[in-house]
Order: sequence, then C-alpha cells, then structure tokens
Amino acid sequence: MAARIIDPVLAINFALVVEAGSITAGAAMANVPQPWMSTQMKKLEHLVGEKLLDRSSRHMELTEAGRRLLPFAQALLDADRAMQAHLAKSRASSERMIRLGAPHYTIGDPDRNRLLAQMIRHRPDLHIDVLTGHPQELFRWLRSGVIDCVFTVVNGYDTLRDVRIARFERRFAYALLPRGDPLASAPSIRLADLAGRDLVIAPDHANARSRRISLAPFERAGVKFVMAPDENRQVIESFAAQLGLPCLRWSYGRDQQRDQGEQRCLFIEEGLTIGMALFCRSDDTRLKVRHIMNCVAEVAQPEAPAADIAVPDRLGQAG
Repeated sequence: MAARIIDPVLAINFALVVEAGSITAGAAMANVPQPWMSTQMKKLEHLVGEKLLDRSSRHMELTEAGRRLLPFAQALLDADRAMQAHLAKSRASSERMIRLGAPHYTIGDPDRNRLLAQMIRHRPDLHIDVLTGHPQELFRWLRSGVIDCVFTVVNGYDTLRDVRIARFERRFAYALLPRGDPLASAPSIRLADLAGRDLVIAPDHANARSRRISLAPFERAGVKFVMAPDENRQVIESFAAQLGLPCLRWSYGRDQQRDQGEQRCLFIEEGLTIGMALFCRSDDTRLKVRHIMNCVAEVAQPEAPAADIAVPDRLGQAG
C-alpha cells in the first residue's frame, strides 16, 4: 500500500495550533478564519488515520498520536519561519524587485494586466515576480514580508485593519447564456429568472468568504452552482458553452446586452457588484511599494477587452 503524502501546510498549521493552545488562537495567529483552521485539523487527522487533538475537556490536549507527530510538524513550522525571514530580508534589500501575490483566478484579469503594464511602463528597470495562492495564504505572506502586495477581489478583505487598499473600478454581475437559451432574447434579466437553474462559476468562488459576500444573492434566489474545472475566465465560459449552461461573469459598465460568439451576455438588473484591489501593509513606506500603489490610481478606465491588453513578457511566475 502506497504511503499517503501529507500537505506540509497541514502539519505547519497543526504546530501553530499546538503552539497557540487552541484552534481559535492558532487561526488568529495565522490570520485565517477559525472554521478553516478547524477543517485543516480534521483533514490532517483523516490523512494520519488517528485523532491528534483531544477537545473533549475545557483545555485542548494532544493525544499520543499528536505527541508523536508534533516534532515533525514543529520542524516544518520552524523551517517555514526561517524561509520567510530569509525571503523577507532578501526581498526588502532590492528596490527593483516587486513580489506580487495574486490568486489563480486573476490570471488574465484585465485590472491585473493593466496594473502590470502600467508598472513596467513607469519603471522599465522593475522586475515583477508573481506568486499565486489562496487569498488567506497570500495575506499571511504579506504580513510576514515574503511578498510586497496582494491583488485580489476586495469583497470581504476591505475590513482588514493592518493594510492599505487601492481600489479598481467596480464590476457588475452579468449572465453569459447560450444563444438558444429562452432568456437570451431579453434585454436584461433578474435573479428570479435564474431561480432553480444551474449557473457555472469559478471554483474559487466555492470558498465561504466569496459565497457569503458575492454569491449570497444568487443563493437566496434559488440559483444552483456548477463549479468550472479551472479558474481562468476563458475556460469557465467555454465549459459553460459545452454544457449549454449560463455562467456568471463580472464586467464593467451597465450595458444591457452584448453578443460574444455563440453566447449572449445579459446584465443582471439587481446591479450586483464586486471590485478588485491592491493591498499592501499599512506600515510599508518603501518607494517601490508606493510606486505600485500609485499605479492603481493611474490605470485608466478600461476601454478594451482583456484580450487586447498586452503585458510585457518580463514577469516571473512562482507558486
């Protein structure tokens, strides 16, 4: 029987929880929601095949299996901290290197493309290293100095106290429907028109934060979600077209109707919006960080689709 491969992040979080004394305190230390940290512990216990934490009493205690695993998890946590400290020190020493964190679903995003193009236009000597990951992980790296900025959706993260935010133009909710769909001939639609129907969405939108903030109106209207196999917008729309289903799209402006090949994009009349933003630490006054934050304000209102925006091929990809 092949050995199970354990995600090192699960073990690192286990060591954090033990160090903090509880799952709640460990979640606070890692700047992640408590339910997410609790799920991480359950996943690790499932992979190990034994209970690691005894939470039946008032105080959390390690089981025998937990005590055996802890030295290995602690070594991973120590190594992670040492690596982050090393990276923070080396990155801070270079004013010509920007480490930008961004979720996978922002690949091809028009605001991200415009931001990168503007940065390179103003600072041709600047090298931009893009690190991808889950937003919760990216904000942890931001606070520890591993990355300089985070580009992600603003919904749900605009209440963070220790960051500065530069916002992009807000986007409105549209439904992209096959031309043969009964709703496709309408000038616009309402959420009630989608009640009981399947709607294709990006897989990242399955996380609790996005669902609570961005998708709650759809859930209340009785819309059912189908997860696309990838977070890239072109893949999502192609997947929806193959299934003959509508998909959710966030776009600029309030155009009532637009055609896109064999699909038709219809404005959802409730005027639901999301917005992208760039985050940096509130105490970070380095010149290169001020430069990238200023670039957000300089990015003009979009006049062309994302596919028409060229980004110079000088970017590093990591993660």
